[in-house]
Order: sequence, then structure tokens, then C-alpha cells
Amino acid sequence: MKFYALNSVAALLHVIEPISATLIYRQLIALVLDETKFKYYDYTAQDLVTGRILDSKISNWRVSKSHEEYLEMIEKKHKIKIKFWSEYKSTLQNQVAKAAKIARSGL
Repeated sequence: MKFYALNSVAALLHVIEPISATLIYRQLIALVLDETKFKYYDYTAQDLVTGRILDSKISNWRVSKSHEEYLEMIEKKHKIKIKFWSEYKSTLQNQVAKAAKIARSGL
């Protein structure tokens, strides 16, 4: 399926081209949310959290929206997708907890 292939390409681009990786993740997010593909919500939530992480590595968004602007846009467009937003909040909390644990351990 194209989701897996595109996700793999985005993962490879994290370090060398974070803006390209982010734009690929956004395409995946749009495909899932626009077509209401429930079974992919967990992956899509992770992609949105990854976009948040990559945002700090991007200094020039060129013509694209920053992560906060993008998040605001999809929150408005997909606000009734409660299951997705619940999954996103859970994934975000897990990421924050993981980052805090790493910071405490000094890694």
C-alpha cells in the first residue's frame, strides 16, 4: 500500500531534508483524515506528532505552513473526528513522557 512506502521515504528524509519529510507526512495525514480511514488513525497520530518534532528542525518553511498553522487548519477541518484527536493526544502525551525520561537520564 502507498501509505507504507511514503512513510518509509519520509522516515529516511528526517535528518537530511526535514521539510520534505514533513510534507510527505502531511500528505499521509490528509489521505487518512479526508477519507476517514479509522484503522490508520494511530499511524496518522504518530505522523502528526513527528511533524511537531520536525518543526523545530525547519528554519524556513518557504511557502508551507508551520506545524502550528497546519495543526490549526486540520483541527478546524476535522474537528468532529473525536477518535483521531483522542489518539493524537495520547500519542503526544507518550512522546512528551518519553522525551522527559530521556532528559532525566541525561542521554
